[in-house]
Parts: sequence; C-alpha cells; structure tokens
Amino acid sequence: MTKQLWAVRLLAAFAALTLLALLFAACSGSDETEPIAALAPIIAPPTTPSFVMLVDPLDEPEGYCLDIPGTGSSVQIDADLQAHTCKTTDLADETFMWDHETGQLRMDEYDRCVEASGSDAGSALYLVRCSQGPLQRFEHDPDGAIHLAQGDGGELCLAIKQGEGIPTGGPSHLRRDVSFERCADTDPAWSTWTFPGLSRP
Repeated sequence: MTKQLWAVRLLAAFAALTLLALLFAACSGSDETEPIAALAPIIAPPTTPSFVMLVDPLDEPEGYCLDIPGTGSSVQIDADLQAHTCKTTDLADETFMWDHETGQLRMDEYDRCVEASGSDAGSALYLVRCSQGPLQRFEHDPDGAIHLAQGDGGELCLAIKQGEGIPTGGPSHLRRDVSFERCADTDPAWSTWTFPGLSRP
C-alpha cells in the first residue's frame, strides 16, 4: 500500500511539473522585442488593378485613396483627381493599373491615363487619353513616394492636402485635394502611398 501511495504521489508531481512547463512555454512564446507590424505596409505597384492608397489614414479610419470625383453615372471624368475615403463598392473610380514598362497610371475602365498638369509645385492630376508624354510617367520609390519620372518633376512628390478632410458623399466619407509638391518640404505622412489589392480587409 505504501508503494502504491508513493507511486501516485510521483505521478501527481510529474503531472504538476508538466503543467508548469507548458504554462512557461506559452508565456515565453510572445517576444516583447519583436517589432510591431506596420499599420499599412508599403506595397509596390502590382500588375493587377489596385487602389492607390495613402499609408497614413490621417483623420479617415478607412484610409484615403486616389479617386475621380463622383461615382457611377455621375463620375466627373474631366475633373481633377482627389483623395477620397477608400470604397468597398463601385470601385471603378478608384481602380488604377500601374504600367511598369511606361510608368503610366491607367484607368482601364475609362480608357485614360493619369497626367500631371505641369512639373511645378502645386500641379494637379487629371485623366487624359494615354500618350507618351513625360507628364504621364511616374515612379514609385521604395519609401512610398510617387513622383514624375523625368526632369525637374523628380523633385516633386504626390501629396494629399494638409488640414482636415472635407465631408462629402456618404455621412462618413471625406475628401482632400491632391497635388505634386516639393518632396523636401512635404511630411511623409502626406505623401507615402501603397497599392493594396481591391479585396482589402
């Protein structure tokens, strides 16, 4: 009887030690030194249709995406492009394709390309028929900046207007102007862009 009791106590002690070991392993699994994942990682221009999205959401939790004013049948195809709350439906006016060979930003839905209105600070963007013009050629840097590919325009980065978003469309939608501004004078929060796919989480 004494041997049986001793065996039971040994098994109980072994089980307790095993449980403690498992708890220790679970607690030590989360390394506090691991870096925190970025809010929105910078994604290089894909070869499929995508959003052109500001990495920093600023005052819009759903993020700002490059956009044509209006939507559906009321889209204003000839208006300056803007930054607007990223949409989950009616995506045609926020869907761009980056042509890696030419550096063009195409909107295939409208058979047009993005073009800068000039190569000076303050230049807007709008849609025109695709051509080989230098104001339709852009580069996306590894740090997320979008700028004109040639000439003095390389010093200019696509930036969202500072301040607060302007309510527009739906009750939760905001918009801001976009333009090319001097990279050296622009906070990266206003000019760092990424290209998430259309099936954003």
